[in-house]
Amino acid sequence: MKIKELNPGIYKVRKAIHVSWYGSRPVANTNKIHLLTVQGHGQARKYFFDHDVIGQSPESCMEDYEVISKYESVPQVLRPEIILRFKDGSGEEFVFTVKDAWGLRNVFDKFKWLQKPFGFVKRNLRS
Repeated sequence: MKIKELNPGIYKVRKAIHVSWYGSRPVANTNKIHLLTVQGHGQARKYFFDHDVIGQSPESCMEDYEVISKYESVPQVLRPEIILRFKDGSGEEFVFTVKDAWGLRNVFDKFKWLQKPFGFVKRNLRS
């Protein structure tokens, strides 16, 4: 089934044909699975890939994707992780893994110098 013909819902999709270039050599398709959320009908239909909040219109080039399956209900989440990855001034890479938003907030509270590069904005608590 073509993506442009999908009914509203949440789908697992992947690139059918994908060639990317790394330096001067082609890199094969990794067959990475993406979440596709379809909302609306007709010309108002929007396609949201993964964490996209703007959405793509039906005219966008989406023929490269193939549908794997449709979720019949809300997807069940197992082993959630939030990965925060950055490099320091000398190019050394650091990876912080947290299990929830509370843990992520604690990382930004402890390492205040990470707030600006990641655009962290502390929310005011409502009273």
